[in-house]
Amino acid sequence: MKFLFSLILILFLIPTLQAQGVVNNIILPDSMGGMTDGAFSCVYNETNNCIYVGGKDFVFVLDGTTDQTIARIPVSGYDVTSMLWIPGENKIFCAHYEDAKVTVIDGASNSVITTITVGIYPVCLEYNSTDNVVYCANKHSRDITVIDVTTHTAIDTWIFNDEPRDMAWNATDNDLWCVGGNAYRNYNGTSGSGGNTDYSAIVWNATDNTIYYADRSQDHVLIRYSNGGGTGLYVGNQPTDLIWNAISDKVYCANFGSNDVSV
Repeated sequence: MKFLFSLILILFLIPTLQAQGVVNNIILPDSMGGMTDGAFSCVYNETNNCIYVGGKDFVFVLDGTTDQTIARIPVSGYDVTSMLWIPGENKIFCAHYEDAKVTVIDGASNSVITTITVGIYPVCLEYNSTDNVVYCANKHSRDITVIDVTTHTAIDTWIFNDEPRDMAWNATDNDLWCVGGNAYRNYNGTSGSGGNTDYSAIVWNATDNTIYYADRSQDHVLIRYSNGGGTGLYVGNQPTDLIWNAISDKVYCANFGSNDVSV
């Protein structure tokens, strides 16, 4: 009986394990030409079920059903290190780290609409659906460029106190948070810094309307509540990234130094 139960369990687990494995490796370059110096970033377009992969000077478009490359879009900038899809207008924003530019791609035609000049070394993009603007965090110029999604123009520049690394938009309060180095700031008025901190990541929990941001140097995640209060949690070594699971209402923290994930 035990053998029979074990056999049934193994037969049940095999499809599950296979489903969690790597389904396919898509070779770049392919018949459409080369991608120089590797793939830096990617983003999913729900409207056309395509994946956009950013390289040094091209964006490749992959069909989400066939996993085939269907377009190769030249962009007038180098190192597409951050990408963002805008649902309402079906546009893809691509930040070029080396060139202080953001390229806007039409998701319907897979062609470049325009290129926007931003700050020096753009590292991160975030979308505000209420105001229909994209925020571009610029590492070297220590600021954030505000871009109008419809007109494709830079409409404002917000100063940051250090080199920005990550951003999170709070949809409930219509408020942008940014972290990087020893500084954190939300642009409705709260800001701060610490002498021995290295803020590396931030995420917004929409269920509780709370902000989580990671301090890489102190192995710490700080939690700021909507009422202005806060607390802190010790996690693994060198927390590097955060993500919120809306279904389970849990925040996951990837820890670079200890090779684990805190929940």
